[in-house]
Amino acid sequence: MVFYVLIKEGNTAYKLLNIYTPLDLMMIKSFFISENIPYYIEFEYLMKVQPYIHCLNYNNVNIYILDEDYNDAIIIINNYINSKKLNTYKVGNVFRSIFEYICTSWVIPSPHYFLGIEIYYKKE
Repeated sequence: MVFYVLIKEGNTAYKLLNIYTPLDLMMIKSFFISENIPYYIEFEYLMKVQPYIHCLNYNNVNIYILDEDYNDAIIIINNYINSKKLNTYKVGNVFRSIFEYICTSWVIPSPHYFLGIEIYYKKE
């Protein structure tokens, strides 16, 4: 709600992220809330159709922030990505992956294997 009020007052929105996993979305929302960064999420409930598939404009959530919060949001996102890369990539269930591939010709990656975030950096 705060996002809409600030936009109505003349602030500009900036599309910051595409997110493909529910876990990443939940974490980033909580970081933005804790840092008082207003945001708008587009297509949040469509992610539940087929999560973890990295296909632009099919299963992603778009996150918009205010232009003035860009620098703070980028720091938060980069810290989250770095911690995710350091702490969560682990060897998964090989049998499950083989079974999925044989039965469906593709594998649903776990959040541990999949970054699931695309950042739109400003060109300055």
